Amino acid sequence: MSIDRLLSEISSGYYIRQVLVITLLTGYGFLLLQIFRQEISVLWQGLLSFPAGLAFYAVTGYVLLGTGIRFCTVSVTAAMLLALTGMFLITKKRGQVILPIDRRGLCLILLASLLAACLCCSGLLSVILENDSYYYYSEYPQVLVKEGHWKFQMDVYLTDVGPVAAIINALPFLFGFANSFGIQHALNISFLGIFYLSLYEKLREKKDKRSSVLLSLLAAVFLATSPAFLTTAKWIMAGEYFMIFFFLIMVLGDRVLRSPGKPETALLLALTVFNISLCMIRQEGILFSLFLIICLSAKELSNRQLVLFFWMPAAATAGIYYAWLYLILHVRPDYSFLTAGKALLAMGASAAVGFYLVCIRGRVLLRIQEKLLYLIPGMLAAANMLLLLLDHKRYLTNLYMMLMNIRLRNGWGYFGWFFALGCLAVFYRMLRKKEWKITFTDTVMLGELLMMLCAIWARGPVLQLGIGDSGNRVLLTAVPVMVYAVILRLSGSGQSSS
Repeated sequence: MSIDRLLSEISSGYYIRQVLVITLLTGYGFLLLQIFRQEISVLWQGLLSFPAGLAFYAVTGYVLLGTGIRFCTVSVTAAMLLALTGMFLITKKRGQVILPIDRRGLCLILLASLLAACLCCSGLLSVILENDSYYYYSEYPQVLVKEGHWKFQMDVYLTDVGPVAAIINALPFLFGFANSFGIQHALNISFLGIFYLSLYEKLREKKDKRSSVLLSLLAAVFLATSPAFLTTAKWIMAGEYFMIFFFLIMVLGDRVLRSPGKPETALLLALTVFNISLCMIRQEGILFSLFLIICLSAKELSNRQLVLFFWMPAAATAGIYYAWLYLILHVRPDYSFLTAGKALLAMGASAAVGFYLVCIRGRVLLRIQEKLLYLIPGMLAAANMLLLLLDHKRYLTNLYMMLMNIRLRNGWGYFGWFFALGCLAVFYRMLRKKEWKITFTDTVMLGELLMMLCAIWARGPVLQLGIGDSGNRVLLTAVPVMVYAVILRLSGSGQSSS
């Protein structure tokens, strides 16, 4: 093939534009983290740069839509540049900016991002597509860019697709390339690096450097080659973004809690952006965000930090969207996953969490709060028992279908067997070492799985056999947390965070 023909094919596929968008979002995320950097390493900044840049773009788009400003290329670009400049000026005035910006680090991050983006957009990496991938995550974002606002006529899209997922998948139509496949692959590469680094740092608390490197590398390779992870990572849906943002909040939250002294502003900012994105990446995202906030409240963060950086952004994000749907647009689709009743339930749960943080935490019931890491999975188990009593047929059918999908390897490969063996090994270690203290990571893993069972029950129809069933896809997003928690338990490293 001649060079001219190769360049023609690359240009016709909008290859260059997607590569540039990935690289620029990475550079934006790096600058964002550099402005507030304190003790966060350049390696962490580099790995977080693309997820942070992508999430900040999504939050920017959400703010534009939520305030009624037209969602288009000019408004998104201008808003992101203004936000970056504003944060720079504010922190400089307060004397919080560490200057100069790490130019060498920025150049290295941009170069690495450019090379990775070329691979991600080359078409060499496969993807999984289905009808929902086209209608919900391609056609809807295209309509959203064309209209520039949420409209009444988008009713089913508005109630079934998380707005942040639609905004992320609108990137091709904002900046003139064909699809978001490369963006999804680039996020996967960043995530695997974060998975390795976060696991390595936790293992180093109890193990030597060589053992920590080996275990972390094996776990990352296992995850990267596991069909249970790849099914979600390659599927053009919202699942990958939900999986990654949830994991990032867990590990970064744990990192902030383990840091001596004042929490790192860069990580708190990243956590806020990821938390807002998680809230609206799926319609049930707000409930998982509230769950993580309660888990974080079991640690040393102050009530002020929890309210300002976590609860208020989450509650406001969900409240604005629900107000648009049911008070401004008055959507009434024939079929809807999100209903006005579910929205009220979500806001009620949000109000309850806010009341706990402001009026109860650290003030009353102190002995009970000391056991919060035990209470969270216990309360969620009780909620599941209540659902079982309300409709035992639906609950037991869902449970049976879930186990059958794992057994028949519908998107799972042999992960179910590996996880079962890992859990048995963990239980044996707990008996032998008498390690009965539950850890932050244990609580997050158990709670996430129990929350997913509740979400699957609440959707209405029972699970079906098959890789494409929505309940099966939801459960697959918990795989990284499951691997992470089991590895920490087997190594004995998780006990330091109990």
